Amino acid sequence: MSHSNIAGKIVVLGPSGSGKGTQAKMIARKYRWQHVSMGQLFRDEIEAKTKLGKQAKEFIEKGLWASLELTMTILEPELKQVINSGFVLDGFPRSFDQIKALRDLLVKFGTDIDIVFHLDIRPAVIMARRKAHWAKGKSFYKEGQRSDETEESIKNRFAEYKKNLGPILAFYQDQGILRRINGERPIGPIFRDIVTIIDNRFFKKDD
Repeated sequence: MSHSNIAGKIVVLGPSGSGKGTQAKMIARKYRWQHVSMGQLFRDEIEAKTKLGKQAKEFIEKGLWASLELTMTILEPELKQVINSGFVLDGFPRSFDQIKALRDLLVKFGTDIDIVFHLDIRPAVIMARRKAHWAKGKSFYKEGQRSDETEESIKNRFAEYKKNLGPILAFYQDQGILRRINGERPIGPIFRDIVTIIDNRFFKKDD
C-alpha cells in the first residue's frame, strides 16, 4: 500500500530541545503527510501582523502560553485543510485542556489521533546540546536565537513541561496510542524506531 493512500494522524511530543520538530518533519516528508507545528503557526501569524498574531505576541512577550481559545482558533483551519491527507502535529497538545480541545475538534472532523510519540530526554542532555551549539556561536533554533534562550529560562520551561506532562502521557497511554522513544540518541536511530512503529500500524502486510 502506498504511503500517500493513508492519512495518518500523528502527534510528536517532547520538551523544547528534544528534537521533536526534526522528527516530525522527517515523518511528514517520508509519508507525505503535512507537518503542523503550533510554534510555526504562531510565528506565521505574528509575522503577518494579523489580529491573532498580535494576541499571540502579547502572550509570548509575557512568557506565557497562548490561551486555549486563541490556540484552537489558529489550529482549526490548518487541520481542516489537511485532515484528509494526514498530518504530523508537532508539540501539541501540551496541557490537559488542549487534549480535550483537540479531541473535540477531531471528532467534529470524524477522526482521531492514531499514534502519539513522546521523545524521552533528560534536561541535562538538552542543556549539553544547547551548550555545544552556543560554543560554536550558533543558535539552537534555525529561525534564530530565542529571546528566552538562557539557561534559567530553559530550566523553567522544562519544569513547566514536566508538570503538565504526566496527565497527557497517562491519557494517551490509556488510549493505547502512546509510544515512548529514547530521545537521547542520534537522529537516525530515533527516526528508524518511529518508522518501524508507523509501518507496523499502517502498512504491515497480513500474513
